[in-house]
Amino acid sequence: MSDDHPLGLDKIADLALRREWMVGAAESLTSGQLAAVLGWADSASRWFAGAVIAYRPEVKFELLKIPQGPVITARCARQMAAAAVSC
Repeated sequence: MSDDHPLGLDKIADLALRREWMVGAAESLTSGQLAAVLGWADSASRWFAGAVIAYRPEVKFELLKIPQGPVITARCARQMAAAAVSC
């Protein structure tokens, strides 16, 4: 990988490959920006599973099965992360 990847992407890729992890994401306000960055890595197909971009509350409730309630909270972010892991 080249040295111009943002935010330590080379380190993320190396760690995921060494530990044989699959990385995924559930995003909202970032609108897929995290997935775009992760997918930029040369080896992403080996460790990046993908992402769910759940911007609208209905998508969070229906697709990710987040309980109805406020969606711009740390609690909702944790619930989205847990839902992404279970996909």
